Amino acid sequence: MNAEQVKLLRETFKAIEPMAQETGEMLYNKLFEIDPSLQPLFKGDIKTQAKW
Repeated sequence: MNAEQVKLLRETFKAIEPMAQETGEMLYNKLFEIDPSLQPLFKGDIKTQAKW
């Protein structure tokens, strides 16, 4: 990654930090929607894993 990409990534994480839990849960939900076979790879409560 170049410096601009790193900067953008940091800005994005800062922007979504107030809604990190919801964003994490949406990410897992979408991942499992796209490929349900991945769900067994994630043990435990997804809400806990979605925390940053």
